[in-house]
Amino acid sequence: MEKQDELQKLMDEVMSDELRELYEKMQELMDDMNPEEIQEQLDKMDVGQDAMEKELDRALEQFKQLEWEVKMEELVEELRDLAEKQDDLAKKTEGEELPGDQLKKEQETLNDAFDELKKKLNALEKDNTDLENPNPMLDSQEEENSISEDQKESTEDLEKGKEKKAAEKQKSAAEKMKDLAQKLESMQMQLFEVSNKSSK
Repeated sequence: MEKQDELQKLMDEVMSDELRELYEKMQELMDDMNPEEIQEQLDKMDVGQDAMEKELDRALEQFKQLEWEVKMEELVEELRDLAEKQDDLAKKTEGEELPGDQLKKEQETLNDAFDELKKKLNALEKDNTDLENPNPMLDSQEEENSISEDQKESTEDLEKGKEKKAAEKQKSAAEKMKDLAQKLESMQMQLFEVSNKSSK
């Protein structure tokens, strides 16, 4: 939001300086009452405003793209962090370090956290379609469903006191999260390479 505000202020400043100069010139011409020069200046003003609008649109589009990339990077980091937590819980479950109900409670917390990540990813997919030049997106629906299924099954196994079976599902979910994070990161690297080539 801070960066967005800064960009808005910067655009306002650029616009007001340009327009102020044009309006001052207009005022001078109005004092002289030269109709031809007034018309010429009005035409210039239209051209100036069109150019500024195009420049502002371009800047805003670049900002939206940058904002999207930053959010995607953050999501990849959150996914990696969640994979580590899922892995740690699998070790605790396997070693039966905590009571079954405590393990189940921790697993449910991780299930909720992954649900939130899925919502963020869906929001990023929607934001991407709103861009002027949408980025090629990874279709991760299958991976997401598979991770959620593993988490759900591990919770059910913990309810039944089947810790060893639950641990296997937790390890599987953690591995799939790491794999998805890797795929999303590779997708971003390809986007970065493409944008670098196009800017040269």
